[in-house]
Amino acid sequence: MVSPIDLKTLYEQDFCQRLKETVDLLQKHQSQYLDHQNLMGAITTVARVESNARASHLGVLGVHLLQWKDQASGRSRSCRALIVGHSPRLLVALADSPRLNHSFEEVLDHHHPTARHRVLRQMGLDLEAFPPNVPLTISDRLNLDYLPD
Repeated sequence: MVSPIDLKTLYEQDFCQRLKETVDLLQKHQSQYLDHQNLMGAITTVARVESNARASHLGVLGVHLLQWKDQASGRSRSCRALIVGHSPRLLVALADSPRLNHSFEEVLDHHHPTARHRVLRQMGLDLEAFPPNVPLTISDRLNLDYLPD
């Protein structure tokens, strides 16, 4: 068993091991040994990391779908590979936590301007080349067979 002092030391040294030890204490109903302050911080950190990962996958997928749509004559295998690779990751995230589906639209709306700007800079195009609002739905992005014309 790890003491509260040991958990505080683990907090500074090994985040994952600290989480494992915390889960062990929770499973044994030994909450008196938990470092509550750092546990709240760890939960907040994990939630933020998961949210950022979702947003990153949505953004990367959106960028490559926009590129695919605009570059009909110069579509690359690497662009297709990224599209094919990120859709399943989003589906896994949804399977793990179905409530995420409700936040995808919000995340998509929030990150579209950055993704749009990134694509336009990469392609050397004017701002008018892509719409300022989100042209691709979540359903499009999560459809494993979707590639825009």
